Amino acid sequence: MVNLRQKKHVEVFTSAVASATSPAISTSDYRNVIVTIAYDATFAGTIKFNGSAEPTDPDYTTAKGLTNLYSGIQVREREDDSIFDGNDGVVVVAGAANVRIVEFNTNLLESISIDLTRTAGTVTVTSQLTTNA
Repeated sequence: MVNLRQKKHVEVFTSAVASATSPAISTSDYRNVIVTIAYDATFAGTIKFNGSAEPTDPDYTTAKGLTNLYSGIQVREREDDSIFDGNDGVVVVAGAANVRIVEFNTNLLESISIDLTRTAGTVTVTSQLTTNA
């Protein structure tokens, strides 16, 4: 059986040791977006998820507003179905290394971005995008 599903893997942050905002990741050709967050026991910080339905990518590194149209996007953790509010993100307190997998609801989103605010430790964030075909 042939798998017709289109896949795209994005290395968002690799062993990040500083706060950063990812460039826009195009989601217009994909239905499913999974983000994997892997961090060491010393990592402390917040990972927030943003999205835009606009055909032109906003500047995710500057404030959202009337001329920069994006918003925080709620994500759902795959482990226990916990919901993380788009404005709060995933907050991690140092203590134990872990891997978390969250899912975006990307209905009609043209692009997403991931915002990392790090106070300690190391984190890697990747994204897998797929179609349903």
